[in-house]
Amino acid sequence: LMSKSVGNVKKAMGILETVIGQNPNLPFIGALVDDQQLQDGLASSLLDYVRDSSDVDAPEKALRLFGRLLESNGLLFTSTIIHHEDGRQTKFLDALEQAAFVAVKRCEVGAGPGDELCENLKALATEALDAGKVAQHLQSQEL
Repeated sequence: LMSKSVGNVKKAMGILETVIGQNPNLPFIGALVDDQQLQDGLASSLLDYVRDSSDVDAPEKALRLFGRLLESNGLLFTSTIIHHEDGRQTKFLDALEQAAFVAVKRCEVGAGPGDELCENLKALATEALDAGKVAQHLQSQEL
């Protein structure tokens, strides 16, 4: 997901989301849970596609992938802190919410408020955020 070709990254995100949807117990998901640095890098990269992409397709694919990953294993990203260039640090779910807000607003400026594509982005963001919040709640109950 670090390719310079956005087209290739969008294809990879779509394929990965489909594969995880068909088999949520893939071994690499468990390995991802055990590697906080890899989780942090993946979260940061996907958030960049949600927040900074000039089209609607990349944020949509990144939000779908976030949702699928969080549904497959609720432990993902629970300890992830996003480090910003200005030195700020943000918890993952807060960063996801902020990035989704930016993507939806950009969509609405281009396509108009209430546009189907923009509403779809909102729905995907809500699904991913809800999956993350459920995971955090369940994790806090276990402690």
